Amino acid sequence: MIAHLLQAAPTPLVLADVTEWKQWFSAGAASASVDAALAAGFSADRIGYAFASGYAIALGRMIPAVHGKVACLAVTEAAGAHPKKIAMTLRRSQHGYVLDGVKTFATLAPVADVVVVIARNAGAFADRRELLAVTVPLSDARMSVHPPTPFAPEIPHAELAFAGTAVSEAQVLRGDGYADYTKPFRTIEDVHVHAAVLGYVVQVGRRCGFQRTIIEDLLAVAEALVAIGARPAGDAATHLALAGTLRQMRSVLLSSAGEWAKAEDDVRGRWERDQGLFAIAEMVRAKRTERAWEAITT
Repeated sequence: MIAHLLQAAPTPLVLADVTEWKQWFSAGAASASVDAALAAGFSADRIGYAFASGYAIALGRMIPAVHGKVACLAVTEAAGAHPKKIAMTLRRSQHGYVLDGVKTFATLAPVADVVVVIARNAGAFADRRELLAVTVPLSDARMSVHPPTPFAPEIPHAELAFAGTAVSEAQVLRGDGYADYTKPFRTIEDVHVHAAVLGYVVQVGRRCGFQRTIIEDLLAVAEALVAIGARPAGDAATHLALAGTLRQMRSVLLSSAGEWAKAEDDVRGRWERDQGLFAIAEMVRAKRTERAWEAITT
């Protein structure tokens, strides 16, 4: 992939909107890997579409059943995303199961084909799993699209409501909804989304003549993300290595701030507008790193 970032023509794919992005992504059927995220970001003409590709690839990496599709993970509810705050339920019905509840914030939902819903086990399964992960077609949800965010407004978000939505046995994923899906996805998403953004910056840097040292530093971070992406997502050492790698990436991006004057006005404007994307989940990352150190030292 390093060779691709260095040798492929740094010509971005210009898309009209996120619907066109979906058509491009679905037709490509990229492998579920960090390399694929780097390549997708390299093809993007803005952070928004790089992020969308990294997010979708990450979900396909975690859940093979949704690989190649545009999917979204719905966890957050009115009370938050903490496992104890999840109120959506999956209950047994006469013909299978039913899903009830509201997810307040689902990324890419307006263009997704399928949503992975985290729900509470309300007697649907007689085991100790408190949370379950269920795949549901977006056509089965009542959707309310949120206004665009101030940064990366190309990425749509929505509220999803389910009321007695029928769910089959095959739609319930194996494993625990928190330990096997919600928690690891935070790590997998971080790796793949940052890889996609990094690929985008390399493309802009090559096309616009950024200092070679900037490109070199970005390639070093790319190699680290590929290695981290191959490690277990729940491992404490993985979280510590990821924390250091993301800090290095932020440092490189800060050092490249003056280079963006070489980019086209619209490219530079979007880059400056979308900086808020990097601050999302910083508190979650800090807590994850703290818990990783605690696991290592106890």
